[in-house]
Amino acid sequence: MSKFNLQLCEVTKSYEMVKSNKIQVLKEVNLSVSQGELVSLTGPSGAGKSTLLHIAGLLDEFDGGEVLIDGLSVRNCSEQERTFIRREKIGFVYQFHHLISEFTALDNVALPQLASGKEHKQALRAARELLEEVGLSERILHRPGELSGGEQQRVALCRALVNNPMVLLADEPTGNLDFDASLNVYSLIEEMTRKLQISTVVATHDLDLADRMDRTLNLKGGLLSFADAL
Repeated sequence: MSKFNLQLCEVTKSYEMVKSNKIQVLKEVNLSVSQGELVSLTGPSGAGKSTLLHIAGLLDEFDGGEVLIDGLSVRNCSEQERTFIRREKIGFVYQFHHLISEFTALDNVALPQLASGKEHKQALRAARELLEEVGLSERILHRPGELSGGEQQRVALCRALVNNPMVLLADEPTGNLDFDASLNVYSLIEEMTRKLQISTVVATHDLDLADRMDRTLNLKGGLLSFADAL
């Protein structure tokens, strides 16, 4: 039986607009992602893909339903408990790398380890091992501005993975990259998903990239469905 690291059960989300009108972005969304599974999330701009990822990553509140990380419902967790889960069990990658420009690649990747209370030497060792694994052994002391777009995203991916999360959420991680760099970043996401048995969800507009993943889901009108059923 598959173990689901990430589950959304009938999750709803609305936003208050002017004149007290509401826009329902998510309508009883159900999503279960197994260990080692790579799921793509497609849909038009403004459909709520980022909102879904933010809810799954405990960054946004939701109106109804349940979010479970490793079988644990987070609905009634305190903010301190949510922070712990985000730090220890969830990794994030965004379209823009959000690396600290003054820090080297090594220091950027080590930051989540330090935030978790690891000793400095241990944090640097873990960061170095990951950077070497993704082919950046000769770039670890370079700052983000000295790296290509693809290299920056590889560093961002290492930062997301350094605490060995159970869930990886990626929001248009290849949106700013050319084809070759996009394929390289995707290949690394797939490799690490399988190797670490992470549950990975990637929001993307690139349908060719989406087709390479285990499942493609489409979010439209607040409803989540299999893309091939549209």
